[in-house]
Amino acid sequence: MKKTLPSLFIALILFASCKKSSTTDPTAPTVTTSGITVTSSATVTGGGDITADGGGTVMAEGLIWSTTPNLSTALSTKTNDGVTDGIFTSTITGLSPHVTYYAVAYVTTNGGTAYGNMVSFTTSGLVSTFAGSGAIGFLNGQGTAATFFYPYSVAADANGNIYVADLSNNAIRKITSAGLVSTLAGNGTAGFVNGQGTAASFNYPYGLAVDANGNVYVADLGNQAIRKITPAGLVTTLAGSGSAGYADGQGTAASFNNPTGLAVDANYNVYVADIKNNAIRKITPAGLVSTLAGSTAFGFVNGQGTAATFFNPTDVAVDANGNVYVADLGNQAIRKITSAGVVSTLAGSGNAGALDGQGTAASFYGPSSVAVDANGNVYVADKQNNSIRKITPAGLVSTLAGAGAQGALNGSSASASFRYPTGVAVDANTNVYVADSNNNLIRKITQ
Repeated sequence: MKKTLPSLFIALILFASCKKSSTTDPTAPTVTTSGITVTSSATVTGGGDITADGGGTVMAEGLIWSTTPNLSTALSTKTNDGVTDGIFTSTITGLSPHVTYYAVAYVTTNGGTAYGNMVSFTTSGLVSTFAGSGAIGFLNGQGTAATFFYPYSVAADANGNIYVADLSNNAIRKITSAGLVSTLAGNGTAGFVNGQGTAASFNYPYGLAVDANGNVYVADLGNQAIRKITPAGLVTTLAGSGSAGYADGQGTAASFNNPTGLAVDANYNVYVADIKNNAIRKITPAGLVSTLAGSTAFGFVNGQGTAATFFNPTDVAVDANGNVYVADLGNQAIRKITSAGVVSTLAGSGNAGALDGQGTAASFYGPSSVAVDANGNVYVADKQNNSIRKITPAGLVSTLAGAGAQGALNGSSASASFRYPTGVAVDANTNVYVADSNNNLIRKITQ
């Protein structure tokens, strides 16, 4: 018995030691946050990877998210995605379009709660149909009850009204912020008559611009003229002789050769994309026409004023500092003209393509229209790419909306589709409006 007592004592100690080890409290787990995939304007998927459970049992896991990087783990919204060990997937819904969010993965066990690294993501914009049924017609009415016939360009005023150059209807339409469509001027018949509202006539109105007082300017291509419509609907001719030509001068003594795009600055100067003259023209409030940049020769040369060259410039936009942006269609580029008349290339390689990127590393295919917001971002209707592009003031090009394929799908900006968009405008809230010409629709992109 004396010989077996030590062995028995050691066995008891080992048993007690094992029992104590088996009841050790678990420690907090560790988790990493996986990348976020944006699937729509309101939904993303992500998740996490539980790299160690700390000896505990998983009780809850998911993502916590907020619009601020100072994310409160207690107060922010979270998902609860069950009790999967290892890698788990979470889906966040109900997000706002084109907003930057911050997220971290979390996991809770009976050993505590752990949080992963923070990641950020930005939801896509939302594309919808603002007006038009898609059918060809000339009907006024609410939203999709109205009809257009090849709406070519759009412009926005300070009150949120949208104006449409309804090309094949030879009319200028107006859409209120609530979506009610009416006819501001023109009657559906081609002509060159000044007058009140529908008593006036146009001949292929291509471009539009609106000044701070609500006057609408029209590039009346078939009439080789720039027309002006007051808020009350009175139509007059601001400049242009009615015949194709290239002459500077006063009002109707000046001539254009297929004016297609317009912009107006804070001082009520009107800029004209004079496509067949390969020039950008300027009209003072008094109607005096001059050439800001370009000449009748086509080319792709930067420089001062008329020493610079363009190739079928189709549209213009002007920012708060007086810089003019040009959709240089034939050169597949967006050009910039300073208030002093110096021409440079903001973006576009000169070759057709659909590449996002910095400045001249990016490419376009048929840039037909430009607009600029209060922050200096430039928007481009990239016609042949069936997309809307965005250029930051630093020249970084991205695709705002449009998957590239032809169509009329609404939804997230990444999956939505257009059919040869030719016009673009932006309002004070940075909503972007698109003349989706071959769909006979006016689309809206909520950023």
